[in-house]
Amino acid sequence: MALVEGLMSMNYGVVKPSFWTGATGRALRQDVDAQVVALYLMTSPHANIIGVFRCPIDYIKIETGRTIEGASKGLTKLCELGFCSFDPETETVWVREMARFQIGDALKGGDKRIKHVIRFFDEIENPRFKRAFFEKYGAAYQLPEPPKAPDDESPIEGASKPIQSPIEATVTVTVTSTDTVTPHPSDEDASPIEGASKALRNIKPISKRKASPQKSSVPADLRLQGLRDYFTEQADRLGVTDGANEFDRFIDHHRAKGSTFADWEAASRTWLRNSVKFAQTSPALRSGSHPQQFQERVTNGFATILMDRKRQEQQHADGPIIDVTPNQPGGSSGTDRRKELTGR
Repeated sequence: MALVEGLMSMNYGVVKPSFWTGATGRALRQDVDAQVVALYLMTSPHANIIGVFRCPIDYIKIETGRTIEGASKGLTKLCELGFCSFDPETETVWVREMARFQIGDALKGGDKRIKHVIRFFDEIENPRFKRAFFEKYGAAYQLPEPPKAPDDESPIEGASKPIQSPIEATVTVTVTSTDTVTPHPSDEDASPIEGASKALRNIKPISKRKASPQKSSVPADLRLQGLRDYFTEQADRLGVTDGANEFDRFIDHHRAKGSTFADWEAASRTWLRNSVKFAQTSPALRSGSHPQQFQERVTNGFATILMDRKRQEQQHADGPIIDVTPNQPGGSSGTDRRKELTGR
């Protein structure tokens, strides 16, 4: 029983060596992002044995150390290869062959793992994923049949349609189909070819427009931990000491102000650059004090000047007096002149 529970909770994931030499492994060569994401999905702490589980892009970014762009591109590549499918609405991923590798090709009646497989199967939110999973594994794992996929589409076709990638999920696309073009009244008598050509001219081109980034308050949970890791990494790069405490000051400041940003990583970089500039200011001026030598000069400067002046006068008085007055004809000698000046 303990073994069964361990398998159900994904304490470990099976990755065969043939992964690297098989069709998928060969297709992923030279694409490090896709390789890392593929291995992560097969061994993720959020995964289950059937390979259908919730896996937001942020989980991949934080737990693999890839950038958000790298995680998104890696997942998109895997979806294109058919390794997995991703539903951005429910943030659910389905690794298509994972159940076969983790459970086996089939389960016999009475196998205790069947009830666990059914439990995970019932938790699948995406109806297309659920129907397609049943078509692939229903008979092998004795699963209950789910309702038909929406829009009367077959489960295989519905699941095989390319799932919107994480990057494309941020783009709004407006398409005017040729099936909805209404011909102009003057085209009623036109030939089929002329009518079709005019209808094609009325088709509006596809437009793609990125949605404006939405501002958010201080992140929470996994997003905050990811921001903390990014902040400390940038702090080390810029030479900011004690990046952990600096991050706490950054968060406390903006949480108290109720700040909102569209890009918190950019805001953290701005904070760190300002911190570096602030650190370049004299530490004494930042603390509101002055160096001791400067304080003494400010306090005793005038007294020092007077003492220097007095010392110079004393040296001059104690030294010998030299007569520099030139001798003049008929005048007094140098000795007489000194007596006149000093009285000696």
